[in-house]
Amino acid sequence: YCTLMIEAAAKEALWVAEVAALKERKEGLKRQHDDYLRRHPELRQLLSTWVRAVVKDEPEDLFDYSRFHFASQIDAKNGVGPPVLVEGPPPLLVIGDCVPEEAEDPRFAEPLRTTSRPPRRGEVPDESIRFASREDMESDAAQGKYYEIGDEGGALVGTTLLDLAKVRARGKIPLLRSLSIERAESATRCPYVRPPPTILSSSTSTSSSN
Repeated sequence: YCTLMIEAAAKEALWVAEVAALKERKEGLKRQHDDYLRRHPELRQLLSTWVRAVVKDEPEDLFDYSRFHFASQIDAKNGVGPPVLVEGPPPLLVIGDCVPEEAEDPRFAEPLRTTSRPPRRGEVPDESIRFASREDMESDAAQGKYYEIGDEGGALVGTTLLDLAKVRARGKIPLLRSLSIERAESATRCPYVRPPPTILSSSTSTSSSN
């Protein structure tokens, strides 16, 4: 009987010690996590931005959406991105030395554009083009979410950093075609893609192609 009592007491003492060690470990982790959060207040802003974007866009695939969302945030933080070619009516804008060698150059892909105009026949929302209100587009542009944006025919048209990130995630170079001068000039002011595009005059574009 005495032996059983001793064994029970020893087990109880061990259990008390384990609980105390676990409690101390939990408190240590809490202090560590609290210290990290104090040193990184941007975490709250990062998560808040993500939640607002999710609630606004209501994506079906939350994991896929989050991957591209944070990819665009990384591009914005670093101010760097792979080459982007922007072509359209003069002026012609080019980033880097990479240009399409043929009409369907497999290295390039066109990101989806976003517009405030009503859908046209045959256009599939979020497949061929994105649709948003002018107010939402202006608000997102003010928050730095657009690589380029401008007015075309009374409606806003632009390309978001998120859609550029989706093209780059596929291993492609984003190719933006037929930009208006206003949209082209807005791309030069985007601080999140470096180096910025240079504006070439029509004569420079013609001589460089000869």
